[in-house]
Amino acid sequence: MAGSQAAVVGVGPMGLWMAQHLAKKGYSVKVYDINSAKTRMAAKRFTAAKSLDDAVSNASIAVVAVGSKNAGKTIRQILTRHHGKTIIDISSVKTPVIQPLRRTSPYSGLIVLTHPLFGPGAKKLEDKTVVVTPFRRPAEETVIARKIFSPCKIVSMSPDMHDRVMAYAMAVPRVLMLALLECWRRKKIDVLTTSQKALMLAASTILTEKPQVINEIVTQNPYTAEAVADIQNLIKNIRQKTSANILQTYRKLATQTTDLAKQYSRAYSIIEKVA
Repeated sequence: MAGSQAAVVGVGPMGLWMAQHLAKKGYSVKVYDINSAKTRMAAKRFTAAKSLDDAVSNASIAVVAVGSKNAGKTIRQILTRHHGKTIIDISSVKTPVIQPLRRTSPYSGLIVLTHPLFGPGAKKLEDKTVVVTPFRRPAEETVIARKIFSPCKIVSMSPDMHDRVMAYAMAVPRVLMLALLECWRRKKIDVLTTSQKALMLAASTILTEKPQVINEIVTQNPYTAEAVADIQNLIKNIRQKTSANILQTYRKLATQTTDLAKQYSRAYSIIEKVA
């Protein structure tokens, strides 16, 4: 890959991570953001482009890191002006990206819809996963994803399945965490217990995200409302259960969770280091 050129469009935290990742793989990286101040900041580490066309024109691959709401439109802009490019989307929700792309004519390059299931703080990739959403040429798209994100594990999900899963895996935890922290704030509840400290560690991965990222994950996913309603019903059912039923549910979940003692020991060790 030495000597190959890559463009990264959108230089928020994850866009910058992708630029650095591609540079490590030997690409010559050019970055562009519609926010000129972000482009100037990124220019301290990478070559800055004057425009979208300037970024993409000589690149063999273009990473689009502009969020789900704008990704489809940005990819369409690249499609209409540049042929033969490999365009890699890394947004967290796929339905808003897919919808405008379904109206596009066949393209000489590749559109690879991916979702790295980690944030810009990732240092090693051996234990990380990237989802590939098949679009038009699934086998070739998967090959590109493996090449770009190696050594990550690559899994394939349809757009619908991806967004349904991410509604529970990403949107619901953020809604619940924000609600819990707001409750503590209003009730002036100090963080004292071990479980609170563990929750605050988890919350740090959410609260350090850009507000736009949280908004995208929660509001752009068409299945968030359904998932939140499902969780609300489960909370209501658990609250209404008898003590025996609650214990039965607890034991079932505890026995089905693998390496529970190991996870507890690891969590406690982390909490004591940072508390």
